[in-house]
Amino acid sequence: MLAVTTACGNQKETKADVYSDREIIKQLQELKKPDYWPTEQWKSSTPEAQGMDSTALADVMKQVPGNNIHSLVLVRNGYILAEGYNADASPDVAQDILSATKSLTSALTGIAIDEGKLKGVSQKLSEVLPQAVATSPDKGALTIENLLTMTSGLKWDNEGERSSNEMVDSSDWVKYILDQPLVGKMGKDFNYSNGNAHLMSAILQKAVNMPTAKYAEQKLFAPLGIKDVEWYADPQNIDIGAFSVHMKARDLAKIGYLYLHNGLWDKQQVLSTKWIEATLKKHDDQEFADGSLGSYGYFWWLKNIESKGTANRINMFYAAGSGGQRIYVLPKQNLIAVFTASTANSFVTESLLEKIVGAIRSDSPLPANADGVNNLNAVMTSFKQMKDK
Repeated sequence: MLAVTTACGNQKETKADVYSDREIIKQLQELKKPDYWPTEQWKSSTPEAQGMDSTALADVMKQVPGNNIHSLVLVRNGYILAEGYNADASPDVAQDILSATKSLTSALTGIAIDEGKLKGVSQKLSEVLPQAVATSPDKGALTIENLLTMTSGLKWDNEGERSSNEMVDSSDWVKYILDQPLVGKMGKDFNYSNGNAHLMSAILQKAVNMPTAKYAEQKLFAPLGIKDVEWYADPQNIDIGAFSVHMKARDLAKIGYLYLHNGLWDKQQVLSTKWIEATLKKHDDQEFADGSLGSYGYFWWLKNIESKGTANRINMFYAAGSGGQRIYVLPKQNLIAVFTASTANSFVTESLLEKIVGAIRSDSPLPANADGVNNLNAVMTSFKQMKDK
């Protein structure tokens, strides 16, 4: 059975929020075009050449071992500055990204809308999944946006992954999801649900007349040069929209890079800027289990983090999967950080990210630091000796 997990633990509504969608969209728009596109492969650089302190970065990386982190890829200004894999991972092997799959489903939804395969986020389930009306006329009124923002109102019990496990054990996943009662207000009540994301994949497959994974291969992965992706399906051969995708860490960084550049890849607008803006608009305020605040967009998490050593708060958005699968995108810092992990502490990668950001010294190159670079490389090499505890 596939592992089924939620992304971020317990959340509850709060009106307090520090994330600014207007600010982050402005930062994306202001970001300069890259020196190259990593379609074939990423280029590497020293941290100092990209305005970061390699000595400080090495100190952060020394804290990675012991946290069950499998891999880490750090990109600034389009260049890999640090990359490491533990004994359980490899740059050439695809890894299970769990609920970060949802962010891919979100991207494909935007592409389908841009192509006219779907009418828009206000399109109702009754138009694309007639069986929704068969179970309840009210369910037929659910919209694509209700699914993307986790505000469908459909019951979903995340305690011990009860509903997700029941769905996986059922013979018809879509039927199981649609059979759930409406217990929340559509478009109002947030409830994190693997069911919402899987319904979105069912809608996609019908709209584009091909498996979600095949559509992804053609419309999302091919332009970015992403290959060797594994994507599993349910008993009805509907590719799982909530979890199950396996990808290489460097390819996850490409997904982050696409969003960092407002949907543009080389000369192709893979995702429309309109879709990026809609995706990053906050729809529900969140207070996370560690007390931090954030929001939710279209299957992407939205948040501010603290820059360690400064008083600055930094806007970011990220794809998240249980156990520490993350694609962090920080537009103002022109930074992407990818983690894969199997940690019980879902906030450990965020803590490391804050310290990584603290190693940024400038938007311009710094003087070379050969000793610092050698130290950083030694730390990342030693990471390979680590195994999960």
